[in-house]
Amino acid sequence: MTSSHSYRRLIIDREIGPLLFAANFGRLSGGIVPFGLVAFYSDRQEYIHAGVASAVLMVVSSLTAPYKGRLITRYSPRATIVPMSLVFALLLGTGVTLNASGASFVVAMAGIVSGAAVAPPTLAVVRAIWTNVAETPATNRALHALDSTTEELTFAISPLITSVLWATGGVFWSIPVGLCAGVLGNIAIVVLASRREASSHALMTRPLSGPPASNELFESVSVTSKRSIYFQPAAVGLLLPMVGLGIAMGGGLSLILPAWSGQNLGAEAISGVLLSVVSFAGFLAGIAFGKLPGGRVAARLQYQGAVALVAVGVLLFMVSEGIVLAVLGASCVGVGMTPMFIASYMMVGDYFADTSHTEINAALGSSFNIGSGIATTVCGFALVVLGTNNVLLALTICTIALAATSVLLPRVTSAQTSLKGVTADAGKIDS
Repeated sequence: MTSSHSYRRLIIDREIGPLLFAANFGRLSGGIVPFGLVAFYSDRQEYIHAGVASAVLMVVSSLTAPYKGRLITRYSPRATIVPMSLVFALLLGTGVTLNASGASFVVAMAGIVSGAAVAPPTLAVVRAIWTNVAETPATNRALHALDSTTEELTFAISPLITSVLWATGGVFWSIPVGLCAGVLGNIAIVVLASRREASSHALMTRPLSGPPASNELFESVSVTSKRSIYFQPAAVGLLLPMVGLGIAMGGGLSLILPAWSGQNLGAEAISGVLLSVVSFAGFLAGIAFGKLPGGRVAARLQYQGAVALVAVGVLLFMVSEGIVLAVLGASCVGVGMTPMFIASYMMVGDYFADTSHTEINAALGSSFNIGSGIATTVCGFALVVLGTNNVLLALTICTIALAATSVLLPRVTSAQTSLKGVTADAGKIDS
């Protein structure tokens, strides 16, 4: 694999390019299936069914993701990802199909809950692969930046695909199409990453359940106890700000902005423009962040800076009554959001032993989804009871409080980082 961190060279790399394409093809499932459930139940039954089905899918898959990541680590990604993906598709698809054929909504929920519980956190594995195959810190940064920015594009395309399927063959077909995309994407990821000539071969084909190499110097930041992994300062400092981001962006602002736009700008539709500003700013920030020279500023400080930008953006929404501050707030949230994800995935290799990478990567995505699920559930009721301004105030306080936990991230010295690389190399199996 090339050590260059040029995006073009990474894309045309024989190992990275196909794997990146496979990962984004599989991501289509994560965009199509939830939106397909909302569209299907909104069209055929009631909005409450649509909300419950989508929220349950997101929350259950998120809450179980760290445990599934631990299972993948124990038995190897190659042995677990495809079977988990097939079972997920079978359970969810069967439940929804039976419900569409006349069975109770309870049957669909049983399929959604059981399917979500086994849905593989494949993207956590993909991010562990980027950390594993990167030959330099600059390449690691560029890989995660490229992955995050292409993910933004994938989730922008997914609703369009669902809408086309809705218009041509009926909205129900978006669900099996999305499930098939997920299965095919997972198969492609496993096949491509498991090739013997690939640098990711050992990561994909071996269990990683053995204890990490013990060293007093690195023990201060490396997590070795599964029971205490989420109580370590590194885990708290990474995961709680992600919950805050999910509350702010994933659920809170997406619900509050229409009400805020109608109240302050006279048109609820402007909220769509503001959300587009967030996404576009995040896309540009991700590209720029990946090109920054490594080693100048620690990833910990970059993460804290990104978290602060998100908090400032939400704060600007709270104090704004016009379009100028609102656009500035949306830009701050977007500019902080994508680098926040990139920096967090980069730091997993610094703070956690190899045996915990898949689990922590899964927990990062789950933290965002849990925050989003909480905000989606609470803010809808709170807007009616408390009003827009009070909900926005509560959202701001909550986001800033959770963002502040990033100060718990320990400092990683260059000696510790170097030692981590040595111990990781010592544990690799010759492919």
